[in-house]
Amino acid sequence: MQTWADQYGRTYAIGDSRWIETDEDFENIEVEDIDATNEDEALPEGEDEEIPDLSSKKVHQAFAHINEDGTFFYREKISWESVMLGNWFEVQEASFDANGWPIEITSTITMGETNISVHWQLIKDK
Repeated sequence: MQTWADQYGRTYAIGDSRWIETDEDFENIEVEDIDATNEDEALPEGEDEEIPDLSSKKVHQAFAHINEDGTFFYREKISWESVMLGNWFEVQEASFDANGWPIEITSTITMGETNISVHWQLIKDK
């Protein structure tokens, strides 16, 4: 696999790539028993309360390309897959000059119905 590194030492895979990160911490949450004050709310004897699946994972999908002039383009979408985090993802796009310095960076985060977008661009003074 061919890679490319920017001036900050980050390495990017050229072409399409995909990887998954899991969050093991969410899988070890303890459920605390609470004494039911109303007998109607109490579970029948011998039945345990069902523990919800709180696990989560981040799915990364990326694309990187080196242009003929040596400039580099990178796009990554990170989607969180979890019962607790519906419709939550982040998209990062960046372009770099032939020496690996950033020219333009765009970051968009979607959390449910809310979008946050930041755009940074290098403007050369003539």
